[in-house]
Amino acid sequence: MSEPFVALFFVIDDKILLHKCRLENAEHYAEMRNYPRSHMDVWERHYKSEYHVDFDFYPRGRVIYDMRKEEFYIYYDPCCAKQAMKVRMMLGRRTCKLKCDPNYICNQCKDKERSSSY
Repeated sequence: MSEPFVALFFVIDDKILLHKCRLENAEHYAEMRNYPRSHMDVWERHYKSEYHVDFDFYPRGRVIYDMRKEEFYIYYDPCCAKQAMKVRMMLGRRTCKLKCDPNYICNQCKDKERSSSY
């Protein structure tokens, strides 16, 4: 079985850009374990110079772990549901819940939202 992890990811042209760490290296927030860096930090360090857009331009998501419930949560932009499922498969048979989350809305979804509100 694969090593359990927490992570954040971006999806660009159907490709998953995954940044993960083992649970013992994760940040602790009460009973939750989270990847220790933000999407903005990772984007600035690894991708900004290549893609020339802000960190929230592309769909993205995050994998966290609830120590109390012993389950993983994958929060993601609706545009990358297929890739979120692929990330979920990397966790093997572990209990995992996938949830669309408005905190991870990409630029394309923001534009749709703006145009539908007029």
